Amino acid sequence: MSSSPIPAQKPSSCNRFIAADYFADIVTGEGPGMAVVHWIVQRAGSAEILMWGQEASHEAACTAAKSYLKNLARIDIIQTA
Repeated sequence: MSSSPIPAQKPSSCNRFIAADYFADIVTGEGPGMAVVHWIVQRAGSAEILMWGQEASHEAACTAAKSYLKNLARIDIIQTA
């Protein structure tokens, strides 16, 4: 019997928020016995992860990501002014 590769499962939901040159992706997956919602912030054109958080709900992850983006974009504007 041959073994075929198992395709990666897609996250159950994904959203993207954008502020200035930054973006945050919200990705819901599953952990042991519960849903896990991650938020990941990056600068456009860069693979570097600037912040990665985990929340108990999709709404909480969206709120955290938006807050971080807002502060990050504000800092970037001040630094380039």
